[in-house]
Amino acid sequence: MYNRQAIETSGHAAFLENYFLDDGAYLICKLLVAHANQTAKREKLSDLIATMDHPVEENEVRVKFNENSVNFRREGERVLQEIKFFANLDKKIDPLRRNYEGVRMNFPEGHGDGWALIRMSVHDPVMPINFASRKAGGNKLMATQLYYVLEKYPFLDVTSLKQFISDNK
Repeated sequence: MYNRQAIETSGHAAFLENYFLDDGAYLICKLLVAHANQTAKREKLSDLIATMDHPVEENEVRVKFNENSVNFRREGERVLQEIKFFANLDKKIDPLRRNYEGVRMNFPEGHGDGWALIRMSVHDPVMPINFASRKAGGNKLMATQLYYVLEKYPFLDVTSLKQFISDNK
């Protein structure tokens, strides 16, 4: 079974029933309907997510294309295809098969205990990587695995990913 929605920490949201379009008007309509339903039951909107598991860690790292980049869109698509290939080969990574935005990978306990999504930015020569883990330190474990794949591309500046991994905070 795959997810029926995807919501970023930035507030962007996409739903299966809306063809996974990033549509703010659709999201606000869904929230207004949910709010009305919750109010009718004398409940708060926040009650809808009260029982959801929340990750221990959530981070975003933005890997930029550097001056060696000739065509960041084409290069980014190549990176995503190779990440997908890497994820399919690695026995400890479970790539989400149906994904419409980048490559999402699930990592088991001991290897990050969470997920990572790498994608192309819609507007900028950047590849955002979102991490969420159920364990403290899990995001750095996942980031380290991705770093060793991404560092080989001469058109990517992986400084932000390396800094995230070595940051002691």
